[in-house]
Amino acid sequence: MKTFILVILLLLIVSEVLSVPVQIPASLVCPTTHSILVRSTTESLTTVLAAMKSKLDRLESIRCEIEMSKKREKKVTRKVYTGDLVIARGRGGRVILSRKGETEEYLANARELWSYDHKKKEAVVLPVNSPVIGFFVAEALKFNAFLAMEPDSLEFLGYQSTNGEMCWVFEGKSPSRLKLLGVPVRKMRVWISPKDGLPREIKIPQEKDLTIVLRNIRINPEVSDDEFLWKEVEGVKMKRLMFGR
Repeated sequence: MKTFILVILLLLIVSEVLSVPVQIPASLVCPTTHSILVRSTTESLTTVLAAMKSKLDRLESIRCEIEMSKKREKKVTRKVYTGDLVIARGRGGRVILSRKGETEEYLANARELWSYDHKKKEAVVLPVNSPVIGFFVAEALKFNAFLAMEPDSLEFLGYQSTNGEMCWVFEGKSPSRLKLLGVPVRKMRVWISPKDGLPREIKIPQEKDLTIVLRNIRINPEVSDDEFLWKEVEGVKMKRLMFGR
């Protein structure tokens, strides 16, 4: 599940010192703030999807900051990972996430998916040669904001701001096809900006309130293909997974 979420497609402080108040960053308690959800009276799912497509068709690449967090049992603070995301249409995607000095890196191109744990010095490569994996990678590299949702389950809920930015709000369930890879069906909600058709927030409540937030998005920056190629690192253990065609 983590690989698919991190491709699209991401400093914990506990205040229990002698009951002295400690300032906790908002994202460690709640990653986003929302306005009241307003139902649409003028737009439908069909018209909104058409408007979104017209925005996404203009995109060739994006760079942004990414934050992935989830709740922890018996703690008020969340487990938070922060990093950077870059995607170039049809060419590749790369996510780098860090937490407490530990870094994980995820790389995708038309041939392979890579995950690299910097601390463990382990890298796993998965060829994009199966219909299921190949489809999801291809859609991610087309900026498909709904690649993690079953089309028949998609609903347009209306308008709501996340972190002060007004967005279209959608809800749906994860694709049943992912069960072939051991990923259970989960309900999720996505906030998408009408400005560019890109997500600002993705939330999966059943996965410990897993929340992914995109910030400081740059549209169509220059991106080299070299960013999506795995470069061998000395001392890193490599494991290759294989799926039938």
